[in-house]
Amino acid sequence: MKKVLQSFLVLLISVSGVAQDDSGIFFGVNLGAHIANKKTAIMYSGGSNFSLYGIEWAFDHPNYKPDFDNYFQYPYEIVELPQDMTYRPSLEIGGIIGYSVDQSLDIFLEANVGMLKVQDVFVVEIQDPTSTSVDYPLEQFPVFGEEQRLNINAGLRFTVFENNGVIGYLPLFGNFNSVKIERNYFVVNNREYNIVHNIQGITNERPGGTGFGGGSGFGFKYRLSDQIILDASYNAHYTKVTMIKESSIRPEFSEWGLHHSVLLRILWG
Repeated sequence: MKKVLQSFLVLLISVSGVAQDDSGIFFGVNLGAHIANKKTAIMYSGGSNFSLYGIEWAFDHPNYKPDFDNYFQYPYEIVELPQDMTYRPSLEIGGIIGYSVDQSLDIFLEANVGMLKVQDVFVVEIQDPTSTSVDYPLEQFPVFGEEQRLNINAGLRFTVFENNGVIGYLPLFGNFNSVKIERNYFVVNNREYNIVHNIQGITNERPGGTGFGGGSGFGFKYRLSDQIILDASYNAHYTKVTMIKESSIRPEFSEWGLHHSVLLRILWG
């Protein structure tokens, strides 16, 4: 992912010199928010169906079990793992490069990267014999996930109206994405315990994968000066996201879903 971004930045810099002589070329920087489809967020739940070394594994591990025994004091049991994890809206940054064929059509390529985060809770029942309640007391503990995601969009932008210097456009693009899980952990008694997704002793590669799809949306741009354009857009893309690549050890985990981005761009050209 870093190599892709570095190559993209080099391309932007190299084009900047050309843009001074060719008014058809534009480039710029993107800043906005990304709302990812929640279907793949369940990957961070800590369940054994998604992680070989999840929450239940940690609770039974001889290195960690004494910590939990000391904390709960009484017999305890995990009664519920996260069921409906969702991604938080995340900051998205990147760059764009394109060519204006004429006033009605642009060709563009953009790359945006963000750090996605999820948070939910799992529930433990503490079988306290001194409890006066009909049911044993329950305690919730947080589960966290962090994921790096790169989205590359390439396609066309069609002008649909122009009024008082404001240009409205409709983008149509293909999407390529790359996902890498950065971290997954839960917290009990202010101590963090990692949820491990790679196959220990076989591979150290962090889970993730690549996907593809397409999208559209709408946008507006306004020329602030001869060289600078303010550009704002909303994009929706329906794409496949791969969290686990297929191997001889476990099947692929991927989902198709609708994702959303709101972007503000500063363009030169």
